[in-house]
Amino acid sequence: MKNNVKVIQSLGIQIMGFFVVGWDEDTPDTFRRTLDLCDELSIIPFVFTLTPMPGSQIYREYLEQGRIFTDLSWDHYGGVSIVFRHPSMSPDEMFQAAGITMREGYSVGRILMRTIQAFRCRLSLNFMLTSYFTQMAIRKSYRRLYGAGRAEGRQSAS
Repeated sequence: MKNNVKVIQSLGIQIMGFFVVGWDEDTPDTFRRTLDLCDELSIIPFVFTLTPMPGSQIYREYLEQGRIFTDLSWDHYGGVSIVFRHPSMSPDEMFQAAGITMREGYSVGRILMRTIQAFRCRLSLNFMLTSYFTQMAIRKSYRRLYGAGRAEGRQSAS
């Protein structure tokens, strides 16, 4: 996989990685390791917490196990709220781990490193500026979602 990523990047294509964390075997360290992989491969990270959607098989399984927070409205199913009980992490732990991961993943230093790496593979000022400003916009969105001390969007039932 790593070689394939490098080949794609050598063609001047910047890669965005979309990851879902929060499976039963995941821990807070899974968030960190996912970000470490993105750093190693110089890919733009999108790390989401698992959201079992109503009607899906995993939703039915978690509902049968009593793990779904059934009092939540559809507003909580947008990918930020924690809508189920994880076996080893509280909803707050999962929310905080996701927030820390995305705030760190979109630090100015990391954005600059990915932008420089992209520029090395595709010597284009327009490409570099597009990469930088796109990532800065994503940074702003994640900071809004996971802002310091922000509790909205987080299910804190245990």
